[in-house]
Amino acid sequence: MRLGRRDRAIAAVVAVACLFAGIGLAIATSQNRRPIGDTLEVFSHSSYPPAAVYVDDYQQGITVTAKAAVLMDTTTGTILYGKNEHQRRDPASTTKVMTAILALELGKPDDIVTVSSRAAWTHGSSLDLRPGDRLALSELIKGMMLVSGNDGSVAIAEHIAGSTSRFAEMMTLRARQIGAYNTSFRNPHGLTAVNHYSTAYDLAMMTRHAMTYPEFLAITSTASDTMRYEDGRVQPIHNTNKLLWSLPGADGVKTGTTTAAGQCLIASATRDSWQLIAVVLASGSRWSDAQRLLEYGFSSFVRKLLASRGDVVAEVAVESGSSQSVAAVAEDDLLVTVRREHEGLVQLVVDLPDAIRAPVRMGSKIGELVAQIDGVDIGSANLVAGWSVRRRGLVGILFDRF
Repeated sequence: MRLGRRDRAIAAVVAVACLFAGIGLAIATSQNRRPIGDTLEVFSHSSYPPAAVYVDDYQQGITVTAKAAVLMDTTTGTILYGKNEHQRRDPASTTKVMTAILALELGKPDDIVTVSSRAAWTHGSSLDLRPGDRLALSELIKGMMLVSGNDGSVAIAEHIAGSTSRFAEMMTLRARQIGAYNTSFRNPHGLTAVNHYSTAYDLAMMTRHAMTYPEFLAITSTASDTMRYEDGRVQPIHNTNKLLWSLPGADGVKTGTTTAAGQCLIASATRDSWQLIAVVLASGSRWSDAQRLLEYGFSSFVRKLLASRGDVVAEVAVESGSSQSVAAVAEDDLLVTVRREHEGLVQLVVDLPDAIRAPVRMGSKIGELVAQIDGVDIGSANLVAGWSVRRRGLVGILFDRF
């Protein structure tokens, strides 16, 4: 039915009215939306263990004085040891690992940061910054991680986010993205605050992510350095991590101490291109605990490369395709970490369909390569199509059927 001119005019008016009503609703919704800070998780004794690969009997094999601890393979994320690893605790200055992550991800190394009075007057461990000091962001990150300067942490937070409260919200959200689900930050330095907590596992996950940045590893593995100010001033700084001088292969990461948190330490070491991360919280002897964990990891476990990226694992039949089959290729390295005595028990399971239908796109997932011990998955890699296969035309399909 065709509308008359009057009916079309009425319809147009109604449409415009609906448009403005929709815009008004969107604005109202936006104005009533609670800020991110109001939606952050409040303190709870409950924890939510994430999905992770654990070696068998991961709570056995060694004892530590720390109330919470974890030993993690940096590459695979495998948990080699855990003690209350998902228990929420005060993290003290190990908090600064996340501060460094955001500074590296959101800032530029040569950004010039002007130190505010608020930053300079932050109590606790200090770089002795003064109001009005100007220096590159990279220099502040270095000072914060080596000397654990709380004033430097605040200066970084204000430079990146405008305020410490907003920066803390960003820290918490970024931690969730990394896989640290039992973490809530309220400041960038780790001084005790309500609802400021993390876990040994979460701190290991954050550190594992930070280690993907060469700049981070370069800083945390440095025993002594200097901070340079824009006015030419030079300030010697020394790392608070004593393991850099005493543990072969030590290359990080961060100390932390407050009355509420006790002695805390994130430590890492690399031997034969294999890096492990140890976290101890509320430790009676953090240096001994961390060193024993790392030595235990290197002596009691081995890594096995079961498949390399690009390896052709099998071939899969292709129905109605320009090619009768396609290679199933490992998308990434399949690397697992197992106890030395279980090295010979690792089995590979190829999980692929009998056939797939064309078209097939190169690089699309068609199955999995799974590593198991006694039927328990300990690692996997996607199997992807090694090349593209077009769907044949109707004539080709009919010819196959007759």
